[in-house]
Amino acid sequence: MGGTKIILAKAEDGVPGLQKALTIIKSVDAENTHPYRHGDAIKQINKSLTDKYDLTKLESCLVAKKSNKPTFNTDCFQSVIFKLKWKNANNKYHHYLNTANTHLYSEAAIEHVIEMVMANSDYLQKCKSDYGKRTK
Repeated sequence: MGGTKIILAKAEDGVPGLQKALTIIKSVDAENTHPYRHGDAIKQINKSLTDKYDLTKLESCLVAKKSNKPTFNTDCFQSVIFKLKWKNANNKYHHYLNTANTHLYSEAAIEHVIEMVMANSDYLQKCKSDYGKRTK
């Protein structure tokens, strides 16, 4: 999600305007701002979920099971990012790395997914239902 910010100054703004004009924001590599690939994002989400929530809360919000325990899996992740429309553009949550043909996700994405899934026990089920109805 790199880029350079350019600010134009007006003569009537004086020295403060000139100082703003000299502000340059360095481009940042998307792999630094969005360090998680699909599988890594899911692992991090599961780790955070088990660290932050008890089993009863996880069972009420998560719909998938692994070894008879609630889990957040690939289908869950795809369903949520489909619902949030992150793959439609590069943003603070998602970045498509064209040269590697891969989607990357930020720490903010991990936190947002967890917040959305855990705030409403029906959210993930609704996401999965909508994802299942999409046109292919």
